[in-house]
Amino acid sequence: MAKDCLELNLDGIEELPKVISIEDIKLEKNEYVVMIGADIISYRKKYHSQPVKKT
Repeated sequence: MAKDCLELNLDGIEELPKVISIEDIKLEKNEYVVMIGADIISYRKKYHSQPVKKT
């Protein structure tokens, strides 16, 4: 579910955010980092492809 949400939000962005190192993320007390993988290219192919009528 988090993957779907991330892909949906990133789909509307023309220039994707730059990747940063986990060590560069500043965390407050009781916060933690969760890594979520997202494949924007396959997401766009799946949801933005147009069917081709072959008749």
